[in-house]
Amino acid sequence: MGTWTINFDNNWDIYFNDLDQTIQEHIFKKINKLQFDICARHFNKVNFFILEVGQYRIAFFENKITKTRTVVFVGNHTQYEKWYKGYFWFLRNSKKS
Repeated sequence: MGTWTINFDNNWDIYFNDLDQTIQEHIFKKINKLQFDICARHFNKVNFFILEVGQYRIAFFENKITKTRTVVFVGNHTQYEKWYKGYFWFLRNSKKS
């Protein structure tokens, strides 16, 4: 059981900032648990994980070599679906350049 460093990507908090403060506190407690080994849904093609917190989602990338986890999104399920489609469209198309 190791500890991980938590980083935050630019704009990770676009939807997070609009949440009620009590919800933000609850979600941030879960983000802090990313320092430790956790159970999260993994997408096999990329090192991308989803942690569910009720109706909210925390999306993060994991680098096992540097033991870092980078939070890239926090929001509700609907916001996550919208973000997911846009984020991975951008990644897929930026590699073609």
